[in-house]
Amino acid sequence: MRVNAEADARQRLDMAKWVAETDAQMAAARRLADAEAKGGEAVAEANVQNKIAEELARQRIGTGTKEAGVIAAKIRALEGENRARRAAAEQRSADDDLSYARTELALMGQTEQARERALVSLRNQQQAARLAGEIGVEAAQRWLATQEQIADTHALKAYADAVRQTADTIATDWAETLFDAMTMRKSTSSRSIRAWPAFARSPARTGTAAPPKRGSFPTSTPPESVIGRTLP
Repeated sequence: MRVNAEADARQRLDMAKWVAETDAQMAAARRLADAEAKGGEAVAEANVQNKIAEELARQRIGTGTKEAGVIAAKIRALEGENRARRAAAEQRSADDDLSYARTELALMGQTEQARERALVSLRNQQQAARLAGEIGVEAAQRWLATQEQIADTHALKAYADAVRQTADTIATDWAETLFDAMTMRKSTSSRSIRAWPAFARSPARTGTAAPPKRGSFPTSTPPESVIGRTLP
């Protein structure tokens, strides 16, 4: 019986804990829902209140106590620092985007390869500046040097591909032009050869009159009407 009583007690405690946690989650959800309707700072304040309530519940400290005040103050300070860090990160990202756009504008008129290489370098420098705070300045500089070597390699490959493509285009155009010229010359020669026999037999070339067509000129035999007629 004692074992059953202890099991029942644990079950009741677990049930009470589950109910308390569920009530806390529902209260947090209501805070956020009310804050979402107001927006802005109300949402931020609701998140802070939820974190304070969660920590007080975890440490089993009642609200209104001195300990609760200390915990609330620490959480608010921590959240303030986190918000400032996030705001700085967002502003840095916006500044990077603005710098990128201005660089794109300044590179107008340059070749595509030059623009692409300069913009990749700018992005690498921006990323290195962000990494410096996480991995240290020296490590970020080594990362930047490696990325620049990678970008140089890609740029050289792109340039070689462009040169090869241009050479292929020029060679193709030259071959087509040469083929057209040879075809035209061959066609002209064939027409000249076919026309040569008739040209060679022409009166202007032989110096003799061409044979007259039948019935075109009088023959040497007089017509029957004048046969036997004598001159007066």
